Amino acid sequence: MSSIVIGSGWHPELFRAEIKELVQPFLVDRIDDSERIISIDANNFDLESSLISKLSRSATLDELLSPSGWINMAQINSEVEGGLHLNLIEHLSNWITANLSLLEKGTVAVRWTSIDGGIDSIESSTIAGELGYVFVKNGWSVDLENPTLELMLVLDGSCDVVCWGIRKIRISPRSGWKNRRATERPFFKPVSLDPILAKVIVNLTGIKSDGQEYLCDPMCGTGGILMEAALMEIPYVGIDFDQEMVSGCITNLEWILGKNLENNLSNSVRYGNATELSTILEDIPDMNITGFAFDPPYGKNSWRSEEGWDLLSSVLHSCNELVVSKSDVGLLCLLPWPSLNKQNKNSKRGMQSTIMGREWKEINSLFESSNWKIIDKYSIPVHGSMSRLLIRATNM
Repeated sequence: MSSIVIGSGWHPELFRAEIKELVQPFLVDRIDDSERIISIDANNFDLESSLISKLSRSATLDELLSPSGWINMAQINSEVEGGLHLNLIEHLSNWITANLSLLEKGTVAVRWTSIDGGIDSIESSTIAGELGYVFVKNGWSVDLENPTLELMLVLDGSCDVVCWGIRKIRISPRSGWKNRRATERPFFKPVSLDPILAKVIVNLTGIKSDGQEYLCDPMCGTGGILMEAALMEIPYVGIDFDQEMVSGCITNLEWILGKNLENNLSNSVRYGNATELSTILEDIPDMNITGFAFDPPYGKNSWRSEEGWDLLSSVLHSCNELVVSKSDVGLLCLLPWPSLNKQNKNSKRGMQSTIMGREWKEINSLFESSNWKIIDKYSIPVHGSMSRLLIRATNM
């Protein structure tokens, strides 16, 4: 039995990557050509015992449905009596009847949502009413305010797919993110990372929330990445070469966690150079760092210089020194990247967009020379004239 996950639509590629990482070793597949709907090959026991807690860390998940089903409208016969609408209702009603034995009887509400405008030939409210009636005929009561069970209906107009299922996570894991945006924090800088992207970055490192694995941000700045790790109860250590940033980062962490972090070695923020991590952390030799994540604070011009290139190389080497005896350590970093508009213009001119003034093969070689293998990259839009490239790597 498969479960269905619906993404928020913010960055479909990152959504799929994040969910795939969170639910390992279970397999995930896109449903048809949908950008925002994927299935997880897991039965209900697996879902209840482990997957819900894993998926509750997601920054991009909107819905988790199980048991669930889906169909492409092309599979619905529009030529027979009733047409598409009534035949879809019949298909969904039969699914409910077949799955009632798996559900504990109580009260129910049928909800619906649309992706990309929904499907023109389908009236969601009418279908919801008909499906609610199927439950009523079988002894259930409808309660739209506080039901014990919710059946979710999703209509994806981008690929004419309808999916449905029992809602397992009623409050999106992103709940509350607006309250911790950079401008809401006590210490704020314009370069501060958006909390949704910061949370995705933490998740893509592959670090577990078991209290045994540590995240290191060697250029922690105002603490956006560390804040998301802390909220997921992932041990962390942050380093920055600017004492103002160190103090501000601690202020933000104390603000988000509601406690004083003074003299806490296991979750600490330190002043120091990201190229000298082994020295900075030598008093905590047993710290089990299994992931690195950083958003370098340097301006675009400095990244284009040889100094910026050498700095990145030194930081990558420094990270590797801490985990040279380990395997499967994740590393995520953001680099300056031309805007999508500029990339398209360069492509039309037969030119290749560069990162830090370098071709991609040079970036790849730099990582490999530091014992990091790039496994993926994602373009992150910032505004019309700028974006960033999120690089995901693992140690070799």
